[in-house]
Amino acid sequence: MSRSRINVTFGTYIIILLAIGSSASGEVVRNLQEKGFGKIYLCEDWESANDAVKEQVFCDYIQKKSIDLSGEYIDLANHKILNPLKHPRVYRQMLTGTFFSEIIVPGMYNDDKYGNLQQLDEIKSRIGGAKCVLDIGACAGLFSIMVSGIAENVWAFEPSEAIRFYLIKNTELCGNVHVESFGILNEKGKKTFYDVSDYPKYSGFVERDGAVPYQVMTTNVDYWCEDMGIKPDVIRIDATDCLVEIMDGAKNTIKEYDPVIIIGTKIVDV
Repeated sequence: MSRSRINVTFGTYIIILLAIGSSASGEVVRNLQEKGFGKIYLCEDWESANDAVKEQVFCDYIQKKSIDLSGEYIDLANHKILNPLKHPRVYRQMLTGTFFSEIIVPGMYNDDKYGNLQQLDEIKSRIGGAKCVLDIGACAGLFSIMVSGIAENVWAFEPSEAIRFYLIKNTELCGNVHVESFGILNEKGKKTFYDVSDYPKYSGFVERDGAVPYQVMTTNVDYWCEDMGIKPDVIRIDATDCLVEIMDGAKNTIKEYDPVIIIGTKIVDV
C-alpha cells in the first residue's frame, strides 16, 4: 500500500493529502473527517496543493469580514463580484492569486497585513481621474472593477471564452467597464488560443498539454486605439507570456500618449 504524505496546519485546520495513485486516499479522508477535520483537500501535486491553500485563505478572509455569502453576488467594500462559493472551483482559482488576496481585498478594507497598501495607493493615485484604462488580460475583472470607480471608462480584454463569462458577470454592474474578446498581441488577424479549463491562469497563446485550442481574433493596442478613436491614460498588462508582443504592438500609442504602464501590479517606466 502506498503512503499518503500529510501536511497538517493546526489553527486553520487545513489538511493537504498528497496522494498520487493511492488506493487508501479515500479511507484516509473519511477517517480524518470522522475525527472532526472539516477542511480537507485531496491534491495530486504541489501545484494543486498550493491552489487549495490559497482558496482556503481567501474563503477565511471574506468570512472574517462578515461578508454575506448567501446571494449570487458578494459585496467587497462596495465592489460586487459573483459569489465564489456558488460557482465552480475554477472560478475561485481566478480570485485567489497574490494580486487579489494580498492586494485588492486587503486594500478595499484598508488592511495592510501584507504590506502592499503603499503599492495599491500608488496605482490608484496614478489612475485617479483617467478617462480611459486598458486592462489587457483582465481575467475575472478584479482590476477593472477596482479602477472603475476612479476612472471614466475601462476596456477589459479577455480572449478566453470560459474566463470571459465571469468577466462579463463581474463587471456588468459597474456601468463603465467594456469587455472585449480580442487577444492583444502585435498584429491583427487570428491566432490559436489554448484554453486550460482546470487552471485558467495557464490559458494563453502558448501551447500546453491538455489545453483546448481554438481560434480567436487578435489585434494590437495601436490598431485598436486608432480604430476606436481612444487615447489611453493607463495600460495594464497581465499576460506575461505575450508581454513582448503586446508592448511591440503598443509602441506608437505609448510614444504619442505617454500612458501609465502597469505590468501585473507594478508601475513601470518605458
